[in-house]
Amino acid sequence: MAAFERLSGKLVKESARLVWVLLLLGAAGTAAAQSAAPALPPAPDSLRSALKAARTPAARTATYLRVAAALAVVPDSAGVAAYAGAAEDLARDDADSAAVGRSGSLRGFVLLQQGAAAAAAPLLHRAEALLAAAPLAWQADNHAYLAWLLGDTNQPVAALRYLRRAYAEYGRQGNAAAQADLSGTATVVYLFQGRPDSAAYVLLRAARQQHRLGLVAEEAITLGNLATVLHQLGRLPEADRYARQALASMQQQRSDDGQAAVYQTLGNIAWARHRPAEAVGYFREAIGRLRRLQELGNLIPCYGSMAGAMSDLQQPDSAVYYQLQAVRLCQQLGQTTPASIEMAALAVLYQRQHRWAEAEQWAKASLAGQRDQKLQNTRPLKVLAAVAEHRGNYPEALRLERRIQALLDARYRRENQELVQKERARYDTDRAEQQVSLLTAQTRVQAQTRELDQLRARQQLAALGGLALLGTLLAGGLLWNYRRRQAARDTALRQRLAADLHDDVGALLTQISLQSDLLREAPAPPEATLARLNRLSDTSRRAARQMADVVWGLHTSSAQLPEVLAHMRDHAYEVLADADLAVDFAVSPAAAALRPGVAVCQNLYLIYKEALHNVVKHAPRATRVTVRLSEDAGQLCLAVRDDAPGPAAAFRPGGHGLANMRQRAEAVGGTLHFAAEAAGFEVVACLPG
Repeated sequence: MAAFERLSGKLVKESARLVWVLLLLGAAGTAAAQSAAPALPPAPDSLRSALKAARTPAARTATYLRVAAALAVVPDSAGVAAYAGAAEDLARDDADSAAVGRSGSLRGFVLLQQGAAAAAAPLLHRAEALLAAAPLAWQADNHAYLAWLLGDTNQPVAALRYLRRAYAEYGRQGNAAAQADLSGTATVVYLFQGRPDSAAYVLLRAARQQHRLGLVAEEAITLGNLATVLHQLGRLPEADRYARQALASMQQQRSDDGQAAVYQTLGNIAWARHRPAEAVGYFREAIGRLRRLQELGNLIPCYGSMAGAMSDLQQPDSAVYYQLQAVRLCQQLGQTTPASIEMAALAVLYQRQHRWAEAEQWAKASLAGQRDQKLQNTRPLKVLAAVAEHRGNYPEALRLERRIQALLDARYRRENQELVQKERARYDTDRAEQQVSLLTAQTRVQAQTRELDQLRARQQLAALGGLALLGTLLAGGLLWNYRRRQAARDTALRQRLAADLHDDVGALLTQISLQSDLLREAPAPPEATLARLNRLSDTSRRAARQMADVVWGLHTSSAQLPEVLAHMRDHAYEVLADADLAVDFAVSPAAAALRPGVAVCQNLYLIYKEALHNVVKHAPRATRVTVRLSEDAGQLCLAVRDDAPGPAAAFRPGGHGLANMRQRAEAVGGTLHFAAEAAGFEVVACLPG
């Protein structure tokens, strides 16, 4: 017995020792696992509590992605990579393809911010496939990133396609702020395509959205960009107004972000308006701010502009000083091609001062730095030709002039080919979108027809059940009367749809067909081909716009006045901007408070649309269209007036626009009159409110 007790005690001691060993091994394993797991950087304060509360793998995945998205805005590339990578590891374990796609999309976005488009491309394209069943917000973000990627890699047509998808997806979410953020990418794409007017429209729309949302800082930056684009278009008064508005907003917020760019834009505007002294003041302010912010890349064009303004002020030494600063900064940053351009400008300055040795030196340095001979700058060649002529070396001057002419001819041919290719690509895109719009409209009409048939069948069954109690004769009479009324309504609907499609779209489609046949069957020089493509592209866009209006009209059965007014405002900017017409659109508070019926809303929009069409067609010398909606004795009154110099005719010939407008007004119990004045033509429609 004693031996047994001694053996039992020994076993107990050995068991306790074994337990301690196991505990130590477990602790070591836990420590090893913790050391193997990647250390995540601190999360933003707003998400730390959510990060601590995430217990399950799915919750941690979602929270990691939220943190990565927040850090991408900063931007914090290391933080995004850490949290997105951790989320992807968890998502792969759970077979969550959408989360894997979101992780890759965020990492691709950060790479785009760093200028690494080649590294971002595979991540974003792979994410597009993985996000097919993901939340709409994730899909919209990735489509926006793809638009940025394609814009940076000179694929404007594909970039615009993704921009439209992202804009529509953000719209379905009611995310107007994200829609406005797309304006930056769209502006770059449109400018690359040589469409600054479209870029200006996009920026103006974004500024309006940001103003409605109270995004003051974002609106100021957008207005500054709009001023820059309008300066490029030569619309200097508008550019000056928007630039000053942007600067005042930034100064009120005491924000340095963007002020340097706005000062530079104001300087460029003043210089273009032949006010070099005023321009110098703006450029000095911009240079000082850019130096403090260490934005060296933006200093280069500012130095060049300052040099030009100083030259206009007859201050040659200062002009040379600032132009040399631009050259040295390009060399410091390793920018070979910009350095060559700035050297050419410096050579021109020396030529104007008759400092022929320096002019020759910098012109030759500029030519030596031009790596791409196809894009060779002719300015240094012109300087060298002037130097040769000054020295009496006329054979050399003639040789250089011939070389300049050959380069100009080659550039002209190349630009023509590029324009033709761009117009063809734009035409193909517009044609594809138009076909999609037509198919969508047909599908909707068919769906509405099926709904009408189903409703008629249900009503017929209900009517037959009740009429059976009243007798066969009475049932037959009522059913026949019902079918007659229903057939009349169906006929009216089909006639309205057919009329709208025929009037608004049919003629344009016929033009597209004829223009396409002419383009294919009648070869022409590049200039004529480009003109035909421009006409074809314009006609396609108008057809797509008209189809969109017809489709929108099908869905106004529940539309109220605010929605109709918003559509009217957008339609004005879309139609009149193409005709270089300014828009002054205003709605009085009393008119906005009215709640007219559906028929009034529909006819109001159709009258308004016809009035704008008449201005574009019959007032070629007009510069501004004024649109006013007001309330008069309970009626909703629409006034559309242009400022075409007169005297205007008592009526505008061609078509039946005014008669159609009067018929539409009288159909809902309203009135319409028009007035031809010394300067302008006005249409006024008053409809029941």
